[in-house]
Amino acid sequence: MRRVKIVYSLVDPVGKGVADILSREYSVDACPSRDCTVVGLEADTPYLDNLDDILPGYDGYVIISRHASTSGKPTLSVHHTGNPTREAILGGKPETLEWAWPSLAAALLRTYRAVAARLGLLEKYEVTLEATHHGPTRVPKPVVFIEVGSTEAAWRDERALRALAETLYETIISQEGFRGCECSTIASGFGDTHYPRLHTRLLLEEGYCYAHILSKHVLRSVTENVVRQSMTKSVERVEKAVAAKVPGAARRLVERIANELGIEVEKRG
Repeated sequence: MRRVKIVYSLVDPVGKGVADILSREYSVDACPSRDCTVVGLEADTPYLDNLDDILPGYDGYVIISRHASTSGKPTLSVHHTGNPTREAILGGKPETLEWAWPSLAAALLRTYRAVAARLGLLEKYEVTLEATHHGPTRVPKPVVFIEVGSTEAAWRDERALRALAETLYETIISQEGFRGCECSTIASGFGDTHYPRLHTRLLLEEGYCYAHILSKHVLRSVTENVVRQSMTKSVERVEKAVAAKVPGAARRLVERIANELGIEVEKRG
């Protein structure tokens, strides 16, 4: 049994909405106290770099958050955090990835999809992984974000918030921790879009569990150090580097580092 702390921000509408559902319908103590099962903190979610100081003694953290995008695409998503490039627009340090927990992220997304199907949300929302992005990056334990996106209307959608609440309850809260999940392999992902359909399909249909995912957009400017972090900053050893239509120079960099680390390269797409 691994100890996982669930956290939300008091300025985040999704976090507050999910906390309200957990309190109201599951009798879960979700409140701005460190003694609560689900803890509300003042800082916005990408800036929670001091989690291990505020809430010590846990193996990792799950952060409930809103997701925003210019496309307004309705999404129910899970992702790891980090800034793969020199930009650090939303928290954390540039060119720094946070620790990943592949099996926990996989368990959350698989449960999220099952709950969304049960609630009739799959026609409206896409259940998806996201590529690694934004902070925090300084927590010495793994961090996984679980989100509802990508507009204010989605953030207030009671059924979407309920899907997230039920996912957390089934995966972590009712189990009093994380009991693990089956992984056919532990992978890092390269290429594909910010909402990586190939990597999401491999997780949902073929049992892959993902550490970091670097989208084709960031691979244009990513450094060797960040590619190495994407394969090593995981609490579960990465076994495969899954490359989805990765362009030449980036593909050669991924292949070289994977070979140095003894990681298999799998080309897809």
